[in-house]
Amino acid sequence: MTTNFSYGHSHVFWDFIFRSIEDSDELEDNEKVITIISPWLRDISVGSSNIPAEDLRDYLGGYRGSLSKLSDVFLAMENELGFEINILTLDSTDTVLPKSERTWLDQEATMIDKLVGLDRENPKINVLKQLGVHAKMYVFPSGALTGSVNLTNAGLFLNGENLSRTDRDADQQGYRQICINAQAQLQGAVSYYTGFRIDNLTHIIPENELSDRPLTGMELERSNFPNPNKNPEAYIVPPRFALGDIQNSGSHIISEEEQFELHKWCFWFEKEMRNVVKQYYFEFAKRMNQWLEAENETDDLSQIWHKLLIVKQHGESLHDSAIKTFKRSSWDDSDFLPGSFPDLGNFSPDEALIYGTVINDLWTCIYGSENKPFSDHSKPEGINLLDKSLYFFTTQVLGLPPKQTNDEKVKKFWYKLEDYFWAIAWVRNRHGHVNGIPRKRAIECQAALIKFNKRVLKPFSQYMMR
Repeated sequence: MTTNFSYGHSHVFWDFIFRSIEDSDELEDNEKVITIISPWLRDISVGSSNIPAEDLRDYLGGYRGSLSKLSDVFLAMENELGFEINILTLDSTDTVLPKSERTWLDQEATMIDKLVGLDRENPKINVLKQLGVHAKMYVFPSGALTGSVNLTNAGLFLNGENLSRTDRDADQQGYRQICINAQAQLQGAVSYYTGFRIDNLTHIIPENELSDRPLTGMELERSNFPNPNKNPEAYIVPPRFALGDIQNSGSHIISEEEQFELHKWCFWFEKEMRNVVKQYYFEFAKRMNQWLEAENETDDLSQIWHKLLIVKQHGESLHDSAIKTFKRSSWDDSDFLPGSFPDLGNFSPDEALIYGTVINDLWTCIYGSENKPFSDHSKPEGINLLDKSLYFFTTQVLGLPPKQTNDEKVKKFWYKLEDYFWAIAWVRNRHGHVNGIPRKRAIECQAALIKFNKRVLKPFSQYMMR
């Protein structure tokens, strides 16, 4: 879905920047890319975002550098969060537009000097130029803006301009096409100062996301929901009102109260799933044949499994991913009890799960990668996560009858939960976004939370209380 704007351009521009910052912990490294294409550039004030600088510092994990201009924000995103930001503008020698007017060019150069830094052959942020640039495109991980708006004060605040907003979640094909068009615009561009080609730019060209595929395996739960006031033991965390009370009919976007309650449930679900993963590997990692057979593997597998399990497509273990995430979050000694600051070279499994996992990682810990279920992301074939450990966990903890269960039945058990998990993750990952939660997604998430409560969380809780 694409939305057109004839005013409020600054608001939607800053909204995409803030969403990129908010989502940074959940983005893969190759998704942390922002592409700005604008023939004219100005270093607009952060004050135009209507977000106080101190709140923006909180967004950036307590960043202590200057945050008065857009260039400051881009540099902070690059340095603190690992974003790659590529900016394409019109070559100042182009005679098609009167860009040689010195006053305007000096203002642009001041901004670009700041973005590039002192070493122009190794810029902090890639700024490129090309003759004949006329397109105005702003591509972010969560969506894109296209139209007639230059990245200038006049374009964002004064002129009567048109801007079209395409959200990645709502229109994946449209967003993907914009990404391809933006990449084509960059072809043949050269470094703003050196005039050399830059050939190693990263581009966002997304494939269809697993969490946004049609949810075909879900059986909607529509009736007989336990009343939390009369039967609180039916829930791990009794809600203020029963799951199931979010109705199929009503506004397209659920109300703030419904969204708040749904978010609470997603929060508790994620917290409990961390406990599930923690107990699973603590108790059953020793049954992983491939780990047991590895050479020189003499350590207690219950204490090092997070260093062996590869949860990122680029080959990062849960342990290493957690440390990387922890460092980006700018924790310091004052955030912990005296003497309890984690060892940044050697996280425990608990610390890795607390500080380093997004909700998608929790599913990978159990189910494996989306391309090869029940295998982690290690190359070439991945570690077989069904290699005894998941069998014993599913039968002994979650209650499948051991004598009637084989590997195929274990797979079938988790296959049935796959769509439910991604329905929950979709809502969880979009909490707080300005667009709200569509009622259809809320109903799917609600049904999924009920299913997980019944099939996984309650049996796990009962097992732990034995």
